[in-house]
Amino acid sequence: MIHIARTLLFLLILLIPMFCKAADASATVRRIGISDGLSGDRIFSLTQDCDGFIWAVSYWGVDRFDGRIVKTYHPTHNGEIIKHFLYHTKIHSYQDKVILGEQNGLIFEYNPKLDDFEEIADVRKLTGENDLILKDFCLIGNGIYFATNYGLYCFNCGNLQMVSQRADISAIGHDGKNHIYYVADRKLIYLNGDRTLIIAELGDVARFIHSARSKMYIGTNDSGLFIYDLSTQKLTQSNARFHKCHLTAVANGNEGELLIGTDGAGCYVYDMTNDRIIESYSESMGSMPVGNAVMDVLLDRDSNIWVATFNGALSMIHHDNSRFSALMANNRIPGFGNSFLQSKNGVLWIASDNGVLMYNPELSEWKHYLKDRPEKSIIVSLAEDSGGNIWAAGFGSGIYRISNEGTISHFTTKLPLCGRVLDSDYVAVVIIDGDNLWAGSYSDGKLMRFNLKDKSSDVYDVPDVHSLTVMDSYTVICGQSVQFTVLNPLTKDTIVIKNNVSITDIKSISDKVWLATAGNGLMTYDPVCHKLSVISLFNDNDEFKYIMALCHSPVDSCVYFTTYKQLYKYSYINDTVIGIGELMGLPPATYNERAIELMQSGNLLLGASNGVTDVDINMELLACSKPHIYFTEFKVAYNVISPDDNSSILSGSLNTTDIIRLSHNHNSFSIAFSMVDYGASRLTKLQYMLKGFDKEWIDATDYDANYTNVPSGRYIFKLRLCDKNTGAVISERCLEISIAKPIWATWWMIIIYTVLFGFIVFLGVKLLKGKLRQRYSDEKMKLFTEMAHELRTPVALIKAPLMELADNKDLTDEDKATLGIAIKNTDRLHELTTQLMDFQKLDAKAMILNLSTVNLLDFFAQRISPWEYRAKRKGLVFCTDINSLRNVFTSIDCPKMDAIISNILSNAVKYTSRGTIEVNAKIDDGYYSITIKDTGIGIPANEQRQLFKQFFRAKNARMSNESGSGIGLMLTHRLIELHGGSISISSKENAGTLVKLKFPIVNGDVDCCENMDYISPALNDQTILVVDDNSDMREILRKTLESNYNVIVAKDGNEAMVMAVNEMPDIIVSDLMMPGLTGEELCRKLKNDMATSHIPFILLTAVSDRETKANAFDCGADDYMTKPFDNKELKARIRIHLRHSNKLKESLQSPDGSTEDADFINPLDKEFMDKLTAIINLNIENSDYSVMSLSSDMAMSRSSLYNKLKAIAGQSPNDFIRLQRLKRAADLLKQRRYTIMEIAIMTGFSDTKYFATIFKKQFGVTPSSYAKGK
Repeated sequence: MIHIARTLLFLLILLIPMFCKAADASATVRRIGISDGLSGDRIFSLTQDCDGFIWAVSYWGVDRFDGRIVKTYHPTHNGEIIKHFLYHTKIHSYQDKVILGEQNGLIFEYNPKLDDFEEIADVRKLTGENDLILKDFCLIGNGIYFATNYGLYCFNCGNLQMVSQRADISAIGHDGKNHIYYVADRKLIYLNGDRTLIIAELGDVARFIHSARSKMYIGTNDSGLFIYDLSTQKLTQSNARFHKCHLTAVANGNEGELLIGTDGAGCYVYDMTNDRIIESYSESMGSMPVGNAVMDVLLDRDSNIWVATFNGALSMIHHDNSRFSALMANNRIPGFGNSFLQSKNGVLWIASDNGVLMYNPELSEWKHYLKDRPEKSIIVSLAEDSGGNIWAAGFGSGIYRISNEGTISHFTTKLPLCGRVLDSDYVAVVIIDGDNLWAGSYSDGKLMRFNLKDKSSDVYDVPDVHSLTVMDSYTVICGQSVQFTVLNPLTKDTIVIKNNVSITDIKSISDKVWLATAGNGLMTYDPVCHKLSVISLFNDNDEFKYIMALCHSPVDSCVYFTTYKQLYKYSYINDTVIGIGELMGLPPATYNERAIELMQSGNLLLGASNGVTDVDINMELLACSKPHIYFTEFKVAYNVISPDDNSSILSGSLNTTDIIRLSHNHNSFSIAFSMVDYGASRLTKLQYMLKGFDKEWIDATDYDANYTNVPSGRYIFKLRLCDKNTGAVISERCLEISIAKPIWATWWMIIIYTVLFGFIVFLGVKLLKGKLRQRYSDEKMKLFTEMAHELRTPVALIKAPLMELADNKDLTDEDKATLGIAIKNTDRLHELTTQLMDFQKLDAKAMILNLSTVNLLDFFAQRISPWEYRAKRKGLVFCTDINSLRNVFTSIDCPKMDAIISNILSNAVKYTSRGTIEVNAKIDDGYYSITIKDTGIGIPANEQRQLFKQFFRAKNARMSNESGSGIGLMLTHRLIELHGGSISISSKENAGTLVKLKFPIVNGDVDCCENMDYISPALNDQTILVVDDNSDMREILRKTLESNYNVIVAKDGNEAMVMAVNEMPDIIVSDLMMPGLTGEELCRKLKNDMATSHIPFILLTAVSDRETKANAFDCGADDYMTKPFDNKELKARIRIHLRHSNKLKESLQSPDGSTEDADFINPLDKEFMDKLTAIINLNIENSDYSVMSLSSDMAMSRSSLYNKLKAIAGQSPNDFIRLQRLKRAADLLKQRRYTIMEIAIMTGFSDTKYFATIFKKQFGVTPSSYAKGK
């Protein structure tokens, strides 16, 4: 059918002007195509939804257009996108629904929350007709009626029902009262419930059925338009002739009109009242081209016409209700609109460069005065007197008066007015004030006043007056080129106010003078205080600096003014300016000075280079419907958030979302928005504000709002559309945004912070008090310990003479007993001072444990025994049961453990006057415990918590006769903790006390001291000979030392003598008292033997008297220790002696070392090394001198020599000989008297190369470099 229409196109173009009028000149056509975002140029169907969006179905998709943005939707069926839509696909809107009917029977509904289409029915599947074609549908109530090639179906609430006979239905419609009409087999059929009624025979295929004005309009392929009158039930054919064009689409137009689309001739506007075509839009229109193959038409709610074409995309025809019009005379007149005046009778007078034109609006009649006069009447100003006469000021032609009858009078410098000629023919302005006519002249012409009633006149010395206003009888304001003058007409006094810019217009408004200037913009002058002010609102825009004309509108309290380009409105009440000319679409022009007039109708007349324009400033600018604003996109950190991206931010469409919840790290976001706008954007403006964050509204220039680092909290994002002219809010949208607080700023964390802060303050106060108490206690302890330290020296000075006296064998037994008491108490005093100093060390955490491995049974039996004796002397029963400690070995600090036991037992004996004391021991799971129970005075319950505080003594203890310092239990408690143990006390006053001590069993030599010296694993290359007749002691010593050394043992002195010679140990540890050869005798023999004299010897003994110690050292012992000894101390002493032996070896091996410098403990060792070195030096030139020769000279066997030298110097005899030769060579090289070869021979090296090699190996440099001192 399309190709038929195209064949008739040429004829149609010729015929159209014969039966329709030309398109409205105020209309504009906008074409929207693929370049604007449409999915395709082939458009099948159109609709407008309740929000104002235009929906268009193209071959490639469904498009939604808001006037600026196109969004394309691709509905899916069975999970697959529908790639193409066919010819009969329709889209309709009803109330708030948008329904899409696809040609193959798929029905979709737009879901605003998902911002997508959802499939609601598959007609083919429901009917079982696989070749069913959906041609159209209509929406009535909750039902959808489908016109198909198999008949009419109704879909309601998920159910599909056939409501007609099986037939090919080509069109469907309804009358607005839920009555269905459709065309099948070229018959118009009426559906009433379940019954159908054939109304008329059409004789042609119908393409649409449309209801309007109680009539049904049916468009056909070839028979034009049919009209069925619902009231008369008669079918008639329209008189409008469409010249065999297929009628394809219909829509309501403006009042009384229909829009009819054709396949070949474009779009027609049909007048239903007169049954005729009144307007057309097609490709032949030129200025408003619209495609001819129309598929659908639509009139939106702003009266824009939308035309969908088969290949021409989408066209929008916009009819602008013009708010201004050009005022034209019959002939084009130069300078038309220099000035305006509307007389009292409503007649309009217009000044031009060729006289004055009068326009009578009632008669629509023009008259031209002063036309083509010889003096070239260039009129620049007009005024009307009380008699209705018009006065016109001429540039170069003086002043004219046009009477009511039309007679003209002329006044010049030669023709007088009121008895006085004009001061200049170049009159710039005339005004009427009562009976006075004021005239200002250009250049040197002075200001003149003519009284038209009494015919008097006057001249004022105010030249070059371009504009003029009379405030009152005392004040006249005269605008001049670069100043203005305030004139008192009565006194002729003037005040000249310099302005340095030209004044183009002056108006008196209220009690102020408003000045339009060419350079300073709009200014005001207060004639009372003579203050000139610039309206600063315009300072930022250069255009506002050049004001051409102004007038006052008292109705809206505004000043209208023109610049050299445009018209503006200034509200001096709100101090706001609006570009009203731009809002109205007024084209830019060069406006004339003083060429503005407020008419009686409220319109403005503007004079410009392009003529006179009548502007309706009272018409509502925003006459269209309220534009819909909506949200389009939400971004977080520049990432677009959508409902289907598995985020928890959006669960549906942004535009239907009321609140957005964000986490604290999503506090940088942007919101995009838009508006449905088909031509109103120049009249409106979008503003937004994030309430709670922004302090004022922000103009939206880019249709989005961006926010960064928004603090946590609840905000309201507000978007509003405002009228640029009035500032009124047209529509507004809100979106709540909630940004969660970080976990550290939540209310419950604040509570935790508060509690913690309070707890910290509490601890701080408590610690401060504790520090103050501790400081006071420390000061007391410091005093005591300093006193104890000072007492130690006097005690030592007392003890020393007493010990000397005790050595005197001449003392009597009584003297010895007395002296023993003195020594015993001296020792006690020494012990007390030591205890005080130990307490200070504990308090400063400076005391360390000196551990030794002990047999617990032996240790505690020995420590308990003295207290058992004291208890029995006091008459107490003392019971012990510590046999469970048998064969239990552990590491403890013996003196400190002694202090622990002694302090507890001392208190038990001291504060028990009668009864029993029990001491029990127990082993349990790696721990051993000591329990001490007494039947003494006990401890009050309310004071037991303070037992371990320093200087504390219970009240009943203080009341007793026993002395005490109050530091014993505190010292005991800390010593127990130092051992890793615990103490618990349970007591009842006057019933007794139970003390339980618990300690861990530490196997082997456990180091509990943080400062214990590290023993190098390299020491296990050294051998220790342990000599003791007690097998248990030998085993303990072996286990103690074997982790670091090679340990060999001997059970007596004889065996040890043999092993010392054969094994040559690095050190010997021996018991003193042994059967046979004693330790003292063993030491003497080994030290006097040249072969073993170098071996360090340590004696162990249970005897600690001075005489025994002295004898031990006399026999040659290197060290002496008393049993029970501390394992750690034994190891430390062994290390010291071995370290000394190593230092001796290093000294002898040093290139610079000699026997003279070496530190020998035993004189025999020094004698041996001196003799050895002397023999080697004597034979140093003999290269054949060997170890055998040296052994012979030393009178020792080769093995004995080797062992002895290895033990002392750490070298073999051969290495030692070579070292002596190299030392001698180094001395000779320093002298620089011999060559290297000579020195090699002199030191017993026959091979010079070998000499150089071993020399470099020993000294790190070659002999030659050594000689040079390098």
